[in-house]
Amino acid sequence: MPAAKEPVQERMIACTGATVGNGRRSGGPVATVFGDRQGRLPDHVVSYLVLFVGATLANGSRSGEAVSAYQKALELKPNYMRAWANMGISQANLGNYDASARFYVRALGLNPGCV
Repeated sequence: MPAAKEPVQERMIACTGATVGNGRRSGGPVATVFGDRQGRLPDHVVSYLVLFVGATLANGSRSGEAVSAYQKALELKPNYMRAWANMGISQANLGNYDASARFYVRALGLNPGCV
């Protein structure tokens, strides 16, 4: 019987920051940041790490799971432009084009100089 999937943010923290790639867990730069400081990192650091996991999932054709990671990153850092933009990409990959456009517009509003 396959193991139940943990929510993205819980999986990231549970494996001490190991990166998620190709269905395997492997140590990487995120593991170095977490170490024994789990739960004591500032929100902006955790939001970056959660975004990193989301991008890794999205790059592995797991956009639905990536959305959960981006939502967590935005809970921690609501003006995180890259999380808004990545959410737009994942929503487009899922066929949610109206939602995707709203996320892109929000990202552009946070950084109008990027166009």
